[in-house]
Amino acid sequence: MQCQAQRGDPRPVGIMDSGAGGLTVVREVRKLLPHESILYFADAGRLPYGPRPAEEVRTFVYQIVKFLSGKGAKAVVLGCNTATAHALEYVREKVEVPVIGVIGPGVRALASSPVRTAGLIATEGTVRSGAYQMAIKERLPGVEVVAEACPDFVPLVEAGLVDREEIERAVENHVQIFRKRNVDALIMGCTHFPLLRPWLEAALPGVRMVDPARETAEELKRVLENAGLANAPRGDTESSGAELEFYTTGSVGDLNRQITVFLGLAGARVHHVDISML
Repeated sequence: MQCQAQRGDPRPVGIMDSGAGGLTVVREVRKLLPHESILYFADAGRLPYGPRPAEEVRTFVYQIVKFLSGKGAKAVVLGCNTATAHALEYVREKVEVPVIGVIGPGVRALASSPVRTAGLIATEGTVRSGAYQMAIKERLPGVEVVAEACPDFVPLVEAGLVDREEIERAVENHVQIFRKRNVDALIMGCTHFPLLRPWLEAALPGVRMVDPARETAEELKRVLENAGLANAPRGDTESSGAELEFYTTGSVGDLNRQITVFLGLAGARVHHVDISML
């Protein structure tokens, strides 16, 4: 038993998103848990999730979690706020592996420093669900929440952040309400949105940016350790045998390009998944 504990559990962790936004979670997991292998699933063929009915999102997320667990994932992170808002509890009841969302970690990250008025940028589905608003009220009852749906942000990120002028216009259009309400923190409540952080910081100087991805990686670490699922490091370096594998219902070429831009990795193993096979 002792030898088994030292070896750890080498099975991969699954991370899913509607597209490339969950790569921000992959980035933080790789920093914190460099010895954990990762399976990433981008449901780009059904992007975006934000405008979709909650029941449809639940169905999609359940299909993907089943796919990842079938590939050997020992735990799955819903690296998508809309998926977390609509499907976290539903999926947890249906699968055997631990499933982690990003909204709880986002609220914990918000609570790490004093805040009076918090801004929230997210998809229409996440804002409409009220999941963040309820979670903040429960943990920080005195904090006012100003929520703004930003459906145009996701396509800008998926396109690779190439149109800088359009990004600036879109950001300016959505941050005006936060200036008027004098928010002191802004939750980037969609995993795509931290990739817009330079523009958000420029538009809202002095406002603390809250990225749930780091705290999500911390929660994954706690869950793996508490369940005895953590992999044991092979040495002192980050080159510890961890593998990355990617799946998409969209374009393999698009995801490969996004992986190169957002993670700095070239030549990643990306596989296409036919939606009808999920």
